[in-house]
Amino acid sequence: MKKERKVQTYWNEQWEKIETKAPTKKTDYYISNHGRVKRVNRENGSELLSKKSKSKTGYLRLIVSLVDGKLQDFYIHRLVGNYFVKRESEKHIFVIHQDGNKENNYQENLKWLTRQQLNNRLSDLGTYKKINPKNTSIKLTESKVILLKQRLKRGKTKKKILAKQFDISLTQLIRIERGENWSHIK
Repeated sequence: MKKERKVQTYWNEQWEKIETKAPTKKTDYYISNHGRVKRVNRENGSELLSKKSKSKTGYLRLIVSLVDGKLQDFYIHRLVGNYFVKRESEKHIFVIHQDGNKENNYQENLKWLTRQQLNNRLSDLGTYKKINPKNTSIKLTESKVILLKQRLKRGKTKKKILAKQFDISLTQLIRIERGENWSHIK
């Protein structure tokens, strides 16, 4: 009989099962308040610490394989925040690392902030990027949007072609047509 493997738990470490959007293959995943992730085999109960990858922005993440063959991706700091860090209100939607270390996902190092609190923090750190009103990368002007909306109303040109002519994505064009973007222009 094989000896069942268990992950050594730290003093005062708590574990919560991670909820996925679909069932996983043979494994359940658990997150701890220390930012560690373990996977537990449902058949024999053996446990292993999961490997985490780094996103392009430096945050640790977990990628889980689901039964339907799809993958689900989680940021570790958001998992710890959701399961172990208290939110003051629903407006608190950003989880930050108080020490600035994106690999330190211990619950005491994480904090929920509102958008305004996050902007203030980034401004204090000198990393907040204000939008330049003379931004040269803006593709549309009001006059171009008026012309685009007129051409959309006529309906003679395909949307893909219009998007290409105005150098915008098809998604952006559809949002303009629905009134989600540039709604102040009729």
